[in-house]
Amino acid sequence: MKQKLIATLALLAAVGIPTSALAHSVETDYSVNGSTLDFQSIYSTGEPLEGADVQIFAPNNPETPWTELTADAEGRFTFTPDASIPGNWEVVIRQDGHGDIWTVPVSTAGIEVDQIGDGPKSDVHYASSPWMMVGASAIALVGLGLGWTRYRRTA
Repeated sequence: MKQKLIATLALLAAVGIPTSALAHSVETDYSVNGSTLDFQSIYSTGEPLEGADVQIFAPNNPETPWTELTADAEGRFTFTPDASIPGNWEVVIRQDGHGDIWTVPVSTAGIEVDQIGDGPKSDVHYASSPWMMVGASAIALVGLGLGWTRYRRTA
């Protein structure tokens, strides 16, 4: 019986491992070629975000995408903002619950390269982790309860 108790405690310890350590994030790099931005997004494992959905929002309409793109096999895409619409353009990259957001300031003179910045990362796996922990803990507690009941019957 002690072996079952130890195995159950080991299972509970394994369930308690932070799930964020098991997930991966998105890393995006860019380069500026005149008035065009070249982006490449990869997972922290080095795998490209092949086929990722890209939405680009103009400053004058942050609710509706100005254009929508798809990343190529290497996680690359190109974007040329319209200099006649100055302000902060938003580039949203998403794939399977992972994503990246970039802000690209544009003035009538063009892209303000030194002001480009990335925003908050998004990862559905992190958001769902607490519920996974609750479910796994509930299953473990039910298992402990059943084991304890059997132990008391045989004792």
